[in-house]
Amino acid sequence: MTEIVKGSEKIVVFDLGKVLLDFDYMKAAGKLVPLCGVFPLKLMGILAGEGMELLQQLELGQIKDDEFYRQLSELVKFKGTREDFMEIFGDIFTPIDEMIQFHSELKKKGIRTYLFSNTNDTAVKWISAHYPFYNDFDGYFLSYKMKVAKPDGEFYLKLEEDTGKKKDEIIYLDDKQENIDTAVSRGWSAILYTSPEKVIPQVWSLLGIE
Repeated sequence: MTEIVKGSEKIVVFDLGKVLLDFDYMKAAGKLVPLCGVFPLKLMGILAGEGMELLQQLELGQIKDDEFYRQLSELVKFKGTREDFMEIFGDIFTPIDEMIQFHSELKKKGIRTYLFSNTNDTAVKWISAHYPFYNDFDGYFLSYKMKVAKPDGEFYLKLEEDTGKKKDEIIYLDDKQENIDTAVSRGWSAILYTSPEKVIPQVWSLLGIE
């Protein structure tokens, strides 16, 4: 039976990348090299330039993953299959085990948790299929679905409206200072993520749990 504890009127909101899952786009770049018809140096330039622009469009829901694949595969002269491409761009993650375990402990204590992430459909499909913890949140606020991204205040407002929570009822973890700044401006209890050892005790303290 779930244990309902003091502090359960508050919610804990997690960023995804670099808080629950580390990621490295260089891992994808390395796997792309033998499957592309451009020299490695040019490939890196494309990924850092046009590729990042396409990724930002994908994260804002301005293009779908099919269009992302079509445009980027043309730019790099990709010679593999669409399945190869999606696996390469999905398999860039490494779990931050201490934070995933922490999330599980919050759920056992009856604390509602939410994901609040600038992300895309390609990543979410991979993560939900390979990391079971992803499916254990009470709600998901994802930039590509909402068509707005952090640190835009509109994104934060959507979370407040949908959860019915505001100000210090929201405990928020993110690794980017600009995202934390917007949260602080709205009165959230925002914590800049640096390491599990530093942030986990802060969250328990804000929840009033020893």
